[in-house]
Amino acid sequence: MTHGIQFYDSRGGETLGLNSKTMRAVSLVYGKGLPTNGAMVALPKFDPLKGVVMVEAYGIEQTIMPGYSIVGAYPNASLKFDVLDAEWAAAFGAQYANQQYSIMAVHYK
Repeated sequence: MTHGIQFYDSRGGETLGLNSKTMRAVSLVYGKGLPTNGAMVALPKFDPLKGVVMVEAYGIEQTIMPGYSIVGAYPNASLKFDVLDAEWAAAFGAQYANQQYSIMAVHYK
């Protein structure tokens, strides 16, 4: 039995089910720290109409990442991080300086 990517909402309802789809990564981008100011990251070769984007933080005991959205269209799509509250970022942002994150953009069919 194989399983694709599945996303669920807080009540357990499926919001995206890719069990019967094949997938391939088209962009894999690495970063370090905590993006606080609405940074944009280019997603080379990614078409938002054909896939999904996943962000994973790792490398320290407790990680955090701001929300994000996908802006633009193929071939110029980008991931745009939300701007974090400036007061919060000033107080706590430094403790995430050593966290790492990866952004994976995947096409499915």
